[in-house]
Amino acid sequence: MTSRNKISLAVIHYPVYDKNREIVATSVTNVAIHDIARSCMTFGIEICYIVTPRPKQRDIVGRLIDHWTSGYGARYNPDRGRALNKVQVVDTVERILEEHGDEEPLLIGTSSRERKEKTVGGPGKKARLP
Repeated sequence: MTSRNKISLAVIHYPVYDKNREIVATSVTNVAIHDIARSCMTFGIEICYIVTPRPKQRDIVGRLIDHWTSGYGARYNPDRGRALNKVQVVDTVERILEEHGDEEPLLIGTSSRERKEKTVGGPGKKARLP
């Protein structure tokens, strides 16, 4: 019997760097939530976390998910609701790590900035990317 690794994804809206390398919170968008939820369905991602410290944004994301998973949207387009069931909104990255307990995650980040060295890794582990 082989064990299957769980794959979760986090779209982090804080902390992120702006163009001046200052740490900011970015806006959560409706389209991004739908797009990432569909991608999670396609690629078998178990949970997609949306990370934002802003209570109003967490509330908006929660209402959007509720609309498509148990409101009118669930009857109108059940497939969208199934995809959005994979989305959870949290206030910090630390909350995600707490939920996973003692599991040691492999952390991979993305950026639109050009980087000389590309690595992935978790605590104590690093691997170079091409």
